[in-house]
Amino acid sequence: MTTRTIASSAYIVGRVLIGPRMVRGCYTRVVSQRGGAGCIESFDLASRTWSLAPDSVTFSDVWSAPPVSPTVWALIGDKP
Repeated sequence: MTTRTIASSAYIVGRVLIGPRMVRGCYTRVVSQRGGAGCIESFDLASRTWSLAPDSVTFSDVWSAPPVSPTVWALIGDKP
């Protein structure tokens, strides 16, 4: 699992900080965790659930990827 500390005055555990974004054909996001870390998750289309992304997906990958449009995301069935 890859984590990165993110400073914020309005830090809430479980908040989506970045995403969803398309990285290597998968929807990914960064979610806040306790202690100021961010966890990278990927979306499984079959089960419609988020889980830990492989370690090969980095914060830089998610940060630099283009955001998924709300229209496309609405068709998938999960709200960002």
